[in-house]
Amino acid sequence: MPRACSAQRAQFLADGAKQTEQKDESASETPASGKESEEATTKQEKGEKEEEKGEASGQEGGPAAAAPPATGSHAAENFQPEPIPGSGKWGFTHTKGNAHKCGSDNKQWCCDRGSQFNVEQDRCDPTKGHNATVMSVAGLISDFQNSTKIFRIPDQVDHNGVRGCTHKNAVACKDEEQKLCCCNAGFIYSFPERECEADTADPKNIEDPVPGSDKWGLLHRVGQASKCVNHPKKYCCHRMCQYEIGHDRCGECVSYEQAPPPKAWEVINKYVGEKGNYVIPPKIDKPGLMGGCSTKNAKKCTVPTSGEKHCCCHQGFAFSFVSRQCLAPAAWQSEQQQDMPQAPGQQGHQGPQGQAGQEGQGQNQHGQPQNGQGPAPPPQGEEVGVPRSVATLAGFAPLLLMSKFLLLLA
Repeated sequence: MPRACSAQRAQFLADGAKQTEQKDESASETPASGKESEEATTKQEKGEKEEEKGEASGQEGGPAAAAPPATGSHAAENFQPEPIPGSGKWGFTHTKGNAHKCGSDNKQWCCDRGSQFNVEQDRCDPTKGHNATVMSVAGLISDFQNSTKIFRIPDQVDHNGVRGCTHKNAVACKDEEQKLCCCNAGFIYSFPERECEADTADPKNIEDPVPGSDKWGLLHRVGQASKCVNHPKKYCCHRMCQYEIGHDRCGECVSYEQAPPPKAWEVINKYVGEKGNYVIPPKIDKPGLMGGCSTKNAKKCTVPTSGEKHCCCHQGFAFSFVSRQCLAPAAWQSEQQQDMPQAPGQQGHQGPQGQAGQEGQGQNQHGQPQNGQGPAPPPQGEEVGVPRSVATLAGFAPLLLMSKFLLLLA
């Protein structure tokens, strides 16, 4: 009996020891699992913080951590708006669709995203989409001036309509298709100022004064001309228009896409070379009913190859387009040198000395000596002296001359 109890007791102690070992193992494994759980939690929290940080940096304008690298035309997108030069001068009724105020003073206008500046129409036009590639405003203006001219005014800025061109120093011009507005000779168009400014860079872009135009009366038809800016007493032909010596006015305007027409002095020099420096254009002075001329020291003459009646200066005189008079050699030469933009050319060699042809040594139509042949000398009849101021009144000149003729008959 005692041996049986001892065996049971031994088995009980062995089972207890085994259970104790299992509990110890479980206890030792539990802290390890908790540590792994804590590490996983820490990593998850760290990841969430990094994600929040990336989103915050993306909102501030910096690159987002998860965003792919920028590629294509949008990678170099300019986020700075580009004000349209001179748009601060847009009036209340100016079309401002697809545009918004911008600039440091918020008084200029910029095209909206997806819109592009139309230089000719002076407005912003929509493109195919908000992400469409558009040219810069400066590039568009440069292309416009290169394809047209630096003096050409956009049609919407100044339209050549019923009122004509309204900007200061702007005149009517044309291309091969339509009538437009251009800055006059000597000026170029400024987009920032929205007006015609003096051209200080191109020495060839200058005004073209008509010699003697300061003698034009109030009723004189000037044609395509206006008072000069640098020579306020004279008239200047408009850009791309030339002096018509046969009408004593400016006309024959050509497209600005063509070569510029000759200057006034070039036209005069050609006339002098063909007819002689003593022949007065009929529009300036021509014989009246009695055969006399209103210009002092001039009389009726016959000009070869011309069906019109002319007045010619007397022997030893030449006609000055500057003062519109027949002058002696010294005075004639002085006026030409003072008024010509350059030193006298052939005209200087065809001075009053060439009038010897009327005294015996003739000249041909180019002003060269010709033995005994030349324009017929002026008639030796009575000279009718009509004041220059009266002769400019073309509508009344015949009536005045008729009245004087009747008085002579009486």
